[in-house]
Amino acid sequence: MAVIDDIKAKTRKQAVSGIEEKVAISLKESWSLIRLAAKKKGKELPKDPTEKITGATPEETERLRAEEWLRLSRELIDDGPEGRKMKVNGVTLSLAELDESLTEDMKKSLRITSFAQLVPKRKQVELIADTMSESVAKNSGTGIGFLDNLFGGASLGDVFMGLFSWIFSGFKGGFGGLKETIANRTGDRLKAGVVNDLTALQNKLKGTDMDISAFMGPDAIRQVGEE
Repeated sequence: MAVIDDIKAKTRKQAVSGIEEKVAISLKESWSLIRLAAKKKGKELPKDPTEKITGATPEETERLRAEEWLRLSRELIDDGPEGRKMKVNGVTLSLAELDESLTEDMKKSLRITSFAQLVPKRKQVELIADTMSESVAKNSGTGIGFLDNLFGGASLGDVFMGLFSWIFSGFKGGFGGLKETIANRTGDRLKAGVVNDLTALQNKLKGTDMDISAFMGPDAIRQVGEE
């Protein structure tokens, strides 16, 4: 159980980080329109909120600037008592204010009907991360210690089917070839399992105030299966 719990914890952490990073990238790519929307509310935002951030080396500067985009991402994801908002250079801007300034041209450019579609709520992030961690744990491992050690978490089905494929290939690659065959099957099954479980979660939440369709649409879910 300790191994499975470790898999779940690591997957959940990676999922949360991945979503926060995706939101940070969306903010960076949409910043010019966010500035325009903020201006309609009488608020001036810098052309680049990370422009004045510098480190001792170019690499450190890049890291610090990425952390600032992540900070803004997390501020908007977290739903506080006064709603979701971020603070940039002393200027506080909420998602609600951005939506009030959203024009039809902006909607077309960003392919959204609300800025909130770019930024899931913290509870939605947790639901997605929990689903991914449970799915990865469910679709990983045989439950038999020595097989898990040998074949890196493949299921019994993958081990047996891998054996058949290896035998019919004329034992290609020796034992290393067997491990590679099983690993390929495990990766395909694991990806398919996670995609199926995320799709099921999306369908379950569709039409509710926790709907993740806009953020985790078919393209986003499909990307999980390609990574």
